Amino acid sequence: MYLVGVMAKDLKYGNVILEYGDVGVDEPVFIFRAQDKLTPEVLRHYLGICATQGSPPRHLRNIIDNIVVIETWQKDNFTKIPESKEH
Repeated sequence: MYLVGVMAKDLKYGNVILEYGDVGVDEPVFIFRAQDKLTPEVLRHYLGICATQGSPPRHLRNIIDNIVVIETWQKDNFTKIPESKEH
């Protein structure tokens, strides 16, 4: 089931409101934040996997654009090694 403005569920952050309704209401999601020092490296690995598996150029470009935006943000903002707190 897909709805506009739905809430997906991240196990660390809880309910996540999505602007575009292409994620199922009960579909789990995983969030990588720009403050996570490792995010660009993780996205580079994901980019490589997507490229070898035949993802379309538009998807690959979106990943590259996100890497650039995140690295630019990280230059001027606090970053850290990720952690998870008890809920």
